[in-house]
Amino acid sequence: MLSTTGSVRIVTEIEVKMITADLQVTEFVVVSNRFDKKAEDNKGSDFVAVKIWGKRGVAVAEHFKKGDGIVITGSLQVEQWEKDGQKQRKPVIVVNDWEFPLSKKSGEGNNATQPKEHSAGGGAPF
Repeated sequence: MLSTTGSVRIVTEIEVKMITADLQVTEFVVVSNRFDKKAEDNKGSDFVAVKIWGKRGVAVAEHFKKGDGIVITGSLQVEQWEKDGQKQRKPVIVVNDWEFPLSKKSGEGNNATQPKEHSAGGGAPF
């Protein structure tokens, strides 16, 4: 399993799908900036699909919208399916933890507050 943590920006509308009465999956796409020596300005971007299962994903939909930054931790998985006889693949980050990103304002001075965590560990509100 490949684990990843990153500060990313949400670039699509956040969609919550009901799987069963007790289970939801939240899906959206994020963009991550990276160094690209082939690009004229040395900047590149990667767009990756994200899935968050259960109430943790519903909380993301309540607190975030398209254009917002978010810090996510999860595992990189490759979904595979067949369409019109062609094999398809798509990388997806399955998130198990997320945080509000630190804003530039909250990082200034000695009174900076830490973002609230929503981890799978004990003490999580859901």
